[in-house]
Amino acid sequence: MTPAKVNLTIYQGATFSKVFQYKTGNPPTAVNMSLWSGRMQIRPNKKSSEVLLELTTEGDGIVILDQTVPENVGKFSIFIDDVDTAELNFTHGEYDLELEDADGFVRRILMGSVTLNKEVTRPVPVVP
Repeated sequence: MTPAKVNLTIYQGATFSKVFQYKTGNPPTAVNMSLWSGRMQIRPNKKSSEVLLELTTEGDGIVILDQTVPENVGKFSIFIDDVDTAELNFTHGEYDLELEDADGFVRRILMGSVTLNKEVTRPVPVVP
């Protein structure tokens, strides 16, 4: 399966949350992702060894929604809180996102570019 190309914009200092649904087959049907895990990395470019940001299901950056709720079947989200986006310091990068099922089969389902829209409003340091 070819990964979907989805370009992302992260707003520095703001919470980033985007929900996706994984479907397969003809016609496309949502896949129950109970016991699945996910991982994602943002790098300056595909060949770079530098990781700008890494998200996993274990670290709550990739959240598999409750698959026992019918409208959530196949859904997962990418989540980065405002504190973490505030610490990001890049302009552009590339990412991909992989999901691993309970049997260990890995699928790359998303890929694309990431743009960090720099923050203007920042906390003012308090001077004692």
